[in-house]
Amino acid sequence: MKWRFDIHRNKHIVMYHGIDEFGNTKYNTRYICVKNFEEQILLFKKKFKIQYLSDLFEERKKSEVPLLSITFDDGFKNNFKYALPILEKYKIPATFFVTALNEVKQPYIWVDLFDILTANYDKTIEFLGVKYKPDKVGRDMLRKVLINYNEINYREKNYFLNTLLTETGNSITDRQDLKDYWELMSDDDIQEVGNSKYVKIGSHGYWHNSLRNMPYENAVKELRDSKKYLEKLVPYKIDSISYPYGRYTRKLLNDAEKLGYKYQLAVRFLYKRDKYDGRIRERYGAEPTISNDQLMQGILNR
Repeated sequence: MKWRFDIHRNKHIVMYHGIDEFGNTKYNTRYICVKNFEEQILLFKKKFKIQYLSDLFEERKKSEVPLLSITFDDGFKNNFKYALPILEKYKIPATFFVTALNEVKQPYIWVDLFDILTANYDKTIEFLGVKYKPDKVGRDMLRKVLINYNEINYREKNYFLNTLLTETGNSITDRQDLKDYWELMSDDDIQEVGNSKYVKIGSHGYWHNSLRNMPYENAVKELRDSKKYLEKLVPYKIDSISYPYGRYTRKLLNDAEKLGYKYQLAVRFLYKRDKYDGRIRERYGAEPTISNDQLMQGILNR
């Protein structure tokens, strides 16, 4: 794909994570309630020409109407439960980016488990010999450490999380009121989305690791293995990747392209050259704390 500066003009991508019934931000501060999501979809229909992600990347004609693609990260079950019916109701194209955690029978993305477990945690937490206070600042600091801590086998991080899960005595899998905040789409759900006329599946890495903060060969392996896993479930080639946490390297862009990832997404560009590169685009995140007018302005200004 050629590098052209104007390839980004008048093209926009919005990023969602979770949808729930009531907009509860206690366990995840990025969730949009289903009512607000439907309102936003109707607003987008009035203001944008909504396109499939591939069409937005490949569009070369100048459009007087701003173009928009809708994306979801993480592969939550709530995307399937709440967002998919609305998207199909209004015939709106979108992309759900999912991990391969089902393949290793890990039922959650670790960061969501961490957020739920520490929501009411009142003890000092220790990780790798460093103690963190149980207040919001301490938990946020530890969260950043965990995101950046990617060893080859991840044993220390997984051991810590399992210890925390045991210590809290809180079985999140048994609480129905928490399922929307951690449960991932099943293989059957992914297959059903893969057969949808409007929603496509893309890769969100294998383990949901920061691919910038791990041995390079492991990052490439994650891209290769997640693609292989997803292509067993959907009737088309996986050609899009949303980098977990928005972390990537310029070198990784090249190898991702070689593996067949034609459309690559960040949160924000990490390198100056990215804005000239037609293979990658940045996105604007839809947050529950902003109004729909602010959301529109944020999308148009990104």
